[in-house]
Amino acid sequence: MNLAELAEARGMWERAIELAAEAEQVANTEIRSVRDRAARFREQLLRKKSALQ
Repeated sequence: MNLAELAEARGMWERAIELAAEAEQVANTEIRSVRDRAARFREQLLRKKSALQ
């Protein structure tokens, strides 16, 4: 999840989205709070990306 946030800070939108999705998958049902945070972050990135296009 931290890598996704770093990628976003560097303007690497696609990589940030990929990393957030990966964090979401890894956390899955075992760590629900991390999964939910990753899902929200990924959705935020997708909205930001589409707003910039």
